Amino acid sequence: MPDEEKGFDFENADDEAILDKFHESPREFVSLIASQVRKGIEAENEQKAEEDRFIRTYKDFAAQHPDFEAMWESGKIKEYMDEHPGHNALSSYLRLTHDARIKEAVQSKLAEKGLSDQSTLDNTKNFGGDTRVLADRLRARRAACGDKGLPTEPTGSGELFNTVE
Repeated sequence: MPDEEKGFDFENADDEAILDKFHESPREFVSLIASQVRKGIEAENEQKAEEDRFIRTYKDFAAQHPDFEAMWESGKIKEYMDEHPGHNALSSYLRLTHDARIKEAVQSKLAEKGLSDQSTLDNTKNFGGDTRVLADRLRARRAACGDKGLPTEPTGSGELFNTVE
């Protein structure tokens, strides 16, 4: 690696050139060596820190997504990465599990509000028809919200107004 400041390349210099450089100025020679050693150590430390951040990121991600390791071991993530070169392992996992995570979030929200995720809209005939299913769903949503913010009475002109304070 040539020294940019002094223009001396220790890596490619032969023994005679190194001795000549040392005899020209021993202090400068030692300073050049120290500078190169320092730069090498700093580069190694920076690389090690980057590797540590990389490993920590993957470990944190795996801790937050318990099925990540299993998907990696199965080869699904690697296969997705090969098919989509712009993705890394983390983005591939997120893309592969996107639909399942959305479905889980919807089910969780419905359960939180006391609603079921039963797909009555897929076959409304079994549940009394389209109007009945939609009315039941609206009724359940209103009950879950405590009927707040819903229009309750018509005004003198026939418009509905809100009684929520």
